[in-house]
Amino acid sequence: MTHFIDTQSTVFGVDNDPIYRHVLRMILLSAGYATELFDRPEPLLSRVSPVSRGCVVTALDLPGFDGLELFRAARDQEIMLPFIFVSGKASVQQAVTAMKLGAVDFLTKPVEPKTLLATVDRALLLDAQTTSERAAAEAARARWRSLSAREQDICRFVVKDWLNKQIALELGVSEAAVQRQRANALKKLGVRATFELIRLLERTGEGGGGRQP
Repeated sequence: MTHFIDTQSTVFGVDNDPIYRHVLRMILLSAGYATELFDRPEPLLSRVSPVSRGCVVTALDLPGFDGLELFRAARDQEIMLPFIFVSGKASVQQAVTAMKLGAVDFLTKPVEPKTLLATVDRALLLDAQTTSERAAAEAARARWRSLSAREQDICRFVVKDWLNKQIALELGVSEAAVQRQRANALKKLGVRATFELIRLLERTGEGGGGRQP
């Protein structure tokens, strides 16, 4: 079976059971994943950051600081790595809570290697997709910030299907000025069609802007 391998990604594992950590390491390394394992949550939180890539496989039952608390602490630090929870004695309520928090999956020990690796693949693919989307959104925001305030206003009107004549009247400028600034704005943003502009503004969070005629 071919696994999703990204050279920038690491599978981070947390479990206080040294035997299980060893088994987990062997399974992950056999599939070619870069792996870092910890015996408690605190070192993991010190190791990762908002720009870390990969996923976390964590035991739910950890002394003093359980897996759900680890998940919440990571999110509080804006660490958005996908989480996979593993437990040998979790309650149904704990499993439901983990999934509601956004876990990729909740697995029961002993976990079949094939099941674990398939779940890790899903988590890494999710992280890659999320990272790509965040990068695209940040690039869109950077291009949007490069526009002047007037160019931004014109773009907001354009996505509302305003004509150049309407925009000129609203802004108190000539239609030729609107045409020129509209062309400059689209060039800076790297778009040609209105639907491309709409998509870009949605990525920046500006999709709902603009005044009504």
